[in-house]
Amino acid sequence: MIQRSVRSLHYHASGCYFSLEFSGRLARWGIRTDDPSSYGLRQHRDHLLHPMLRALRRYLGPKWSPIQIEVEYDRPPNWRMVEQEIGAPVVFGSNANAILFEARLLGRHALQQMPVKEIFTWRDLRQIVMHRPPRTKVEAAREIVRLRLFDSNVDIDGAAKLLGIAARTLQRQLAEENLSYRDLVQELRMQRALDLLRESWEPITSIAFSLGYSDVASFSRAFRQWAGTPPSHHRRTLSPRP
Repeated sequence: MIQRSVRSLHYHASGCYFSLEFSGRLARWGIRTDDPSSYGLRQHRDHLLHPMLRALRRYLGPKWSPIQIEVEYDRPPNWRMVEQEIGAPVVFGSNANAILFEARLLGRHALQQMPVKEIFTWRDLRQIVMHRPPRTKVEAAREIVRLRLFDSNVDIDGAAKLLGIAARTLQRQLAEENLSYRDLVQELRMQRALDLLRESWEPITSIAFSLGYSDVASFSRAFRQWAGTPPSHHRRTLSPRP
């Protein structure tokens, strides 16, 4: 989660940057902004720190508290209320805004897993950032199938209806690009499978079912045929730094 925040924040907010640093057994998840303006500085920092804490508590429990919080602004008169609201000791006048915690906690899984159909991958984010309309019917079909994978519903009649054309017309347009509808669905299924294997802890069985396969054996055969290796080969193993 923290790694994704570091990679993707600049897509959502210009001039803001997450970082993850280590000092001995401590991890420091920080955020900085390029805006030197002092107007609204304190409110902006507090606004950023609260969702960071909520994100960490998804993995560490609702009552978990960090070792300390660091903020750039000077200590206000009501600083004790600030500590009480945040739920941790606060170091004011720091050179950055950050949450400090034990690095060993980075190995924790989320306490409540997100349904696999709702998992948003790095490829999904890039598609949104590109934010340009499809230029051809084939590109439009590709995006419709990509979205319908979240519901495991990729029948050609439904896709054609959303495009406002007949299923035979869609088949013909795909054939002009040396594609069949079945090949297109398979390609996008395998891309999402690869993303989920690399970016989530979901069991391979759950990934198979979410993509519309009736059993994991069918999914594994299809994946091996597409990628040349079994799904387990692409499972990313994350371990906390010391």
